[in-house]
Amino acid sequence: MTHDCIVIPGGGTDLNGSPSAWICARHDRAINMPLSASYSLVLSRGTTHHPPVIDKNSFPIDEAAASATYFARQCIIEPMEPLWLDG
Repeated sequence: MTHDCIVIPGGGTDLNGSPSAWICARHDRAINMPLSASYSLVLSRGTTHHPPVIDKNSFPIDEAAASATYFARQCIIEPMEPLWLDG
């Protein structure tokens, strides 16, 4: 089956700025889906419910960027489809 896009909703990061376990499960499912897509879209720029995790350089860790990094590291299919970030 072919789709234009796989949308991966966000849902928070842990205290280290890595995607939460349930977000990693969403990415793993998207990677292992038996279909092809033109691109993947990682959603979420954070939450208003708590401040963002700060990196070692005192910059906020963007949830979509953290999720994209996880997705790219886990993605072993070649070539990896383009990955777009929310925002």
